[in-house]
Amino acid sequence: YDFSELDQQVQGVLGAGAEPLVVFNPSAPPSNLASYGVFAANVAKHLTQGWAGGHSWPVKVFRFGNEPQNPGFWSGTQQQFFETYAAWARALKTVEPSFALVTPAVAYARDTNDPDAINPWIPSLLSYCKNNSVPVDYVTFHTYSIFPPAYYEDAHLVASALKGYPGLSPLYGTPRLGNDE
Repeated sequence: YDFSELDQQVQGVLGAGAEPLVVFNPSAPPSNLASYGVFAANVAKHLTQGWAGGHSWPVKVFRFGNEPQNPGFWSGTQQQFFETYAAWARALKTVEPSFALVTPAVAYARDTNDPDAINPWIPSLLSYCKNNSVPVDYVTFHTYSIFPPAYYEDAHLVASALKGYPGLSPLYGTPRLGNDE
């Protein structure tokens, strides 16, 4: 592990008076999910529990991935992505149950083939997590539009889908909605 760059970034964010959001962004399935979970846990322990010369910083929000339906961000299958998310999420909650886990933002809240339907990645991820007891605290999406109503319509669409997953978040019951682009 070389934490020097991560330490500088987190220290800079904290020094600016902001709350860090630590992003794990694998671009391919790991060769060993258990080892990936250990890696994620060790990073969190370094930042929050002093592991490996680390710190006791108040880091509590972690995000996994970015736009996994785009080949530039994820080269594996959807199932492999869900399995990797599960290994990551379980590992982080083992380190600290109060960590807030943010799912990868999908590029669009709506299905590109049916603008009245939700992006199928969202209910597929939520169903996988529900069926496999994987924690989800926030579900995020990206909206690319110059028209504000598009954002609000997308937010309502995703928020409506989240209502079908009470109990999925150990922090909030129903996962919370987020938008980060």
